[in-house]
Amino acid sequence: MSISQIANKPISILKNSTISDAIRMLLNTKISRLIVVDDEKHVGIITVKFNEDLASACEILLKNNVSGLVVLDGNNSISGIFSKTDAIRARASI
Repeated sequence: MSISQIANKPISILKNSTISDAIRMLLNTKISRLIVVDDEKHVGIITVKFNEDLASACEILLKNNVSGLVVLDGNNSISGIFSKTDAIRARASI
């Protein structure tokens, strides 16, 4: 199973946004992660390719002690977000 089959739709916020903007966006969209972007490129976050397999993505989460990864498509554009919760859901459905 590839990450592109599991990842959620990404929601991003501009690098120069305020904390209040971020909180408002999190509450309005009922999500727990925002991707910070600057000039349409992600800032300061670990990424994986869309065709990464589930086991490899989980290893990256654990190795880097992070709870989410930005998923990049074949053009290195943001195509999704993959979290520990997504990993558990995917594993439970296998």
